[in-house]
Amino acid sequence: MLELNIHDYISHLTSIHRKLVFFLDSFIKGNHDLIEDLALKLRILYMNKSGTKALFTTIEEYLNIEIKVWVRETYEEELKRKGLEELIDKHSFGYFNEIDFWLEQGTYKIGLIEAFNRPKSIKIGEHSYSSKEIVEIVADKLGGAHIDPKLDLRTLTPQTRSISFGNLNPSEHIIIQTTIQTIKIIEMILDYVNLKSKSNFIEERN
Repeated sequence: MLELNIHDYISHLTSIHRKLVFFLDSFIKGNHDLIEDLALKLRILYMNKSGTKALFTTIEEYLNIEIKVWVRETYEEELKRKGLEELIDKHSFGYFNEIDFWLEQGTYKIGLIEAFNRPKSIKIGEHSYSSKEIVEIVADKLGGAHIDPKLDLRTLTPQTRSISFGNLNPSEHIIIQTTIQTIKIIEMILDYVNLKSKSNFIEERN
């Protein structure tokens, strides 16, 4: 088996960056069929599949770095901190997407993959999801065989497009927001590798 090195992985990352930019631009121009292509690229970057590590994880290991992003205290975390656990299932605040704050300002920083897997970091109506679950749902064509049967997909289907999401359904909106942030993260990594540029989101391990 051919053994890959860091240059191969950076080349792969650069290629995915180009495709994400192209797919995103095409999607914005109206080619909504590309949403699954975006989700599939995100899955390569963030998720372990078939014995292959997430590309971000592999690059962190080779470069001896950790990518960290901001997260905000979720509604459930806030209630638990205040000793009000009994209210968790009684209230819904409609829409919350922690991805929007990854590169802005949040409550604290955690590893990028941990943030992507973070439970209940996305809230749509009465339902909560992780970024990972949304990507899996879209990559597997909204109801594929690999979807967790416990997930309620009704709020994510194409029939629920909304003006508040730019005439996208919630899952499309989340994929687009994740793609936008991911493009920025990849550019930070490439600048770190090619230009030795420092970033507040890249921590060098000892």
